[in-house]
Amino acid sequence: MKRASDLAQEKGRVILAYGAVGVGKTALIASQPTPHLILGCDTGEVTIPPGVNRDEVYVEEFHEATRKFNNEGKTVPIQDVYRKTIKRLHEIYTALSTGIPLMDDGGQPLPDLASISIDGIYRLNQMLVDGQCILNNVNEPGEMGNKTMKFWGSRLLAIMTIFNQFAGLGLNVGFTTWERIETNDDGAPTGRKYPHIGGQMDIVGAGLADAVLYCYRQSNRYMVRTKSDGMIQGCKVRNNFVLPDTVDVTIEKDGKLPYQRLWG
Repeated sequence: MKRASDLAQEKGRVILAYGAVGVGKTALIASQPTPHLILGCDTGEVTIPPGVNRDEVYVEEFHEATRKFNNEGKTVPIQDVYRKTIKRLHEIYTALSTGIPLMDDGGQPLPDLASISIDGIYRLNQMLVDGQCILNNVNEPGEMGNKTMKFWGSRLLAIMTIFNQFAGLGLNVGFTTWERIETNDDGAPTGRKYPHIGGQMDIVGAGLADAVLYCYRQSNRYMVRTKSDGMIQGCKVRNNFVLPDTVDVTIEKDGKLPYQRLWG
């Protein structure tokens, strides 16, 4: 049993940033304290904002496609890519949780990390869906028949395991994902927005983070919503009762980074 004040000092902050494309999600998590390891699941370059020491940011990319077209023109999952991805994620988690050194491409050990991030949780979820297809010897979930619920339950367990493992490392941890716009029973959009993680994880995943932040742009300013309202769902900041509902995290001439504008 520990004092709450001791826990606050020992544990890093776990952030889930979500929103549309180009609203500053990656820039926000990339401005966490360094040394920082970013696992890039979304395709394209990881956005490192000006003012961050790039020599103290390490990026490992998970960009390989997990599906391909077969000779019949149908998409099929690629076995080796899925297994390699999951194996590598497990290696990284195991090293950080047990103190085994992680090596860079030059064979040098990474310094003790202050932060780790997974950039692109939605795409990681799609990798896990393709992986479940491989494990069940089907090309797509619709081929599971009466075992479809078991399929999605296994996928939910996999993404929850990754969330729980990395969030529990004691470091500052960042996750990014896209927004999901809710639809009603007729398929029409209601306008309500949620973090797009995958199925029930849209709600469950948000509950695992210390802060769920909605990123958006307003008049060329980069903004973050810290509390839910009628349309933006899932936002929260645990144990902080003074943050305003919205925070401007735009990088100005003073060089203050988005993470610093939120937390000081």
